[in-house]
Amino acid sequence: MAPYLINIRRLSGDEANDTIRSWLDKCHPLRRLDFNPNFTIKYNINSAKRNDYLPISLDKLKTENTFLYNMLIKKLDKGLKVW
Repeated sequence: MAPYLINIRRLSGDEANDTIRSWLDKCHPLRRLDFNPNFTIKYNINSAKRNDYLPISLDKLKTENTFLYNMLIKKLDKGLKVW
């Protein structure tokens, strides 16, 4: 999410941090987080800023994470807001 929020949406680091944190807070009841969210969020935001990383393309997502790709496509087909 960090590359999208920082380099596409052009959010500030604080705004991106808040958005990612909110999303992770919603994920936590479904599956316990097995990483330090504070460190990981900060690291990924800084990497996205420093290296101008772009988010993964749909084609690459389709081959690297079919499950996530299919979930995203279903939401888009239903006209649901993804973010």
